[in-house]
Amino acid sequence: STDVLAQAGGIPDIPLMEDVALARALRGRLRGLDCDAFTSAEKFERDGWTKRALSNLGTLCRYFLGVAPEDLKRRYEK
Repeated sequence: STDVLAQAGGIPDIPLMEDVALARALRGRLRGLDCDAFTSAEKFERDGWTKRALSNLGTLCRYFLGVAPEDLKRRYEK
């Protein structure tokens, strides 16, 4: 609900990893939804599944190590 989102501080205003930051803020309050979500597979198709998955994991690890989202975004967009 919007109350839960507001209690978590809203959607973080950062250029990358906002989903991860929000999920961490909502820890213990996340629930699955009965719906389909669609997204683009363009980067996976272009880079290959293994390379893209490893790159995403590396980005996540750097975020957890404290690298600024602005710096992560510059590298992610390449």
